[in-house]
Amino acid sequence: MAKTITLKKKYSTEIIPKAPYNFNKTVCNPGHFPTPIEVWEPGKFWKTMRFKNKILGTKLESTGTINKPKIKLTIFSTSKLSKKFIQDLIEDLNFRYGLNEDLSEFYEKFKSDSVLGTRMRGAHGRKFESLYEIIMISIVLQNATVRRTVQMMNALLNKCGQKIKFDNQEMYLIWKPQKLVKAGEQELRNLKVGYRAKMFIRISKQFAKGEINEYRLRKKPSEEVKKELLKLYGIGPASLDNLLGILGKHQLIITIPPWEQKIYSRLLLNKKLVSPNKILKELKRRYGKWSIFASSLLFEDLFWRHKEKSIPWLEKEIRL
Repeated sequence: MAKTITLKKKYSTEIIPKAPYNFNKTVCNPGHFPTPIEVWEPGKFWKTMRFKNKILGTKLESTGTINKPKIKLTIFSTSKLSKKFIQDLIEDLNFRYGLNEDLSEFYEKFKSDSVLGTRMRGAHGRKFESLYEIIMISIVLQNATVRRTVQMMNALLNKCGQKIKFDNQEMYLIWKPQKLVKAGEQELRNLKVGYRAKMFIRISKQFAKGEINEYRLRKKPSEEVKKELLKLYGIGPASLDNLLGILGKHQLIITIPPWEQKIYSRLLLNKKLVSPNKILKELKRRYGKWSIFASSLLFEDLFWRHKEKSIPWLEKEIRL
């Protein structure tokens, strides 16, 4: 791994998100496994990122309320950033954190819902991982316990990632696709990632060659985006919902992965296990065109409640 990079230059500005905006319920998902590429504490969020090939650290601080939100954004870099670069970066962050996303219709429609209208009110779409980043994380998550997933991700970051320091935080920046390709399949297998090594290399090659470009995909219609994503090695229909969400393409849920099937069976129908079709029908009945967004909030609310007080049946499913 390359030596640690310290980001000493910083630029700060204020952003006003579209209300309602719940900062903590937007930037933090307690159901995600912990990775050293982001840090959250109430009211604050640090994240590493690469934008236009520059290594950056970002810090977001909530200085407002759900109904009158304000966010202080601080950008950390190795050198002074141009005004145009900062403008483009803020536009990208607006997309990634749903800052300009108008969800007033959704929250008005479901204002009487105990989850959507109360506990999760003001949560916005979370897309702050890059498309490549979320695919890499998804591969690590396949058929693994949380503990095993953390071990693999840390080994990959230590071998191929970049350690950076900013604002008294030491974090990692995920690797470039080219670096993983250069490492080779056997070297990745030596990190004990198993069959995933082949997937890492094949998908990284596609990104390195420019066959998939996140920013171009954002501008394309959903059907075209689906076709492009399905060209990625190992990506099938079950992965599309999440990837489409990262690109800001809202739609009805089309698949329910087996592990989520158990969760939604209890959340929606209070049963240990029902068929995916029944779950999809229930989601559509309750939430209509908002099914995919509402379902994600239901899922996250469950883990927020579990974070505050252990839920025994969920603890078994997590398999720590």
